[in-house]
Amino acid sequence: MCLKSLFPGQAMNRIQEKEIFVMRKMYLLIGSVALGVGLVIGVVGHALATTPADGNPRLAFWNKDSQSTTGAIGGMLNDSTSGSALSPNNPDNGLNPFGSGGLTPQAGMDGLHPYSPEEEVLDPAELEPGKATNNVPEDLAQAILTDYKLNVATLFEAWKSPDMTAFRAKLAEAYTGELLEKHARQAEPFIAQGVGMEVSSIRFDELKVDSAASTSATLTAVYSYVAQDYDIGNQMTLGESTKHQVKVRANLVKKDTRWLITGETLLEP
Repeated sequence: MCLKSLFPGQAMNRIQEKEIFVMRKMYLLIGSVALGVGLVIGVVGHALATTPADGNPRLAFWNKDSQSTTGAIGGMLNDSTSGSALSPNNPDNGLNPFGSGGLTPQAGMDGLHPYSPEEEVLDPAELEPGKATNNVPEDLAQAILTDYKLNVATLFEAWKSPDMTAFRAKLAEAYTGELLEKHARQAEPFIAQGVGMEVSSIRFDELKVDSAASTSATLTAVYSYVAQDYDIGNQMTLGESTKHQVKVRANLVKKDTRWLITGETLLEP
């Protein structure tokens, strides 16, 4: 009887040992899951709270599949066709002067350049028969070049628009046709998120009319500018500025009294 009376106690001890073992496994599993979640939250929090090594703001990395933008537009349009500069502080420039800054985003949207080598190009041979010539009258050439400079400044100015309606309205002062729509499509992902660009220090190193008629023209331009990401909502620049060099062939058509850009092709520098 004494030996039999021991068996119930032994069975109870085994059951308790199994329960303790199961509980320990559950605690271990729960602890592992909690540790994993904590690590994930920590990594994400660190990524959001720190600035990338290249110094660009997080805004600059939105829609990185697009190219980049940035800059403030400076001011005075020099009548000279070579070496002219846009000064951001000249009150006689006819533009709304912006603060100095710098269309990355340099590093961030890297590359959002307003021009694409795939833009429409008008063949000079398509100009009015018998009127296309390299011997363009001086007054006509100056009118074309002056409007082109204004158009470039207007493009950069549009990148500080509060919304796409304002962007399109501003860009329509400088561009027309499918090229206007392409610029709008390119800008929309950024403008919609409050990211624009500020451009400054625009300098034309070369600007010449290749051919022109009464309502159409082709020119070649070489210019540089400094661009920087721009927070549209807070009206402030972000990150570092970057200098860009552009060599482009542009096609223009005359609408009313203004020459508007209808085609652009990037050229090798």
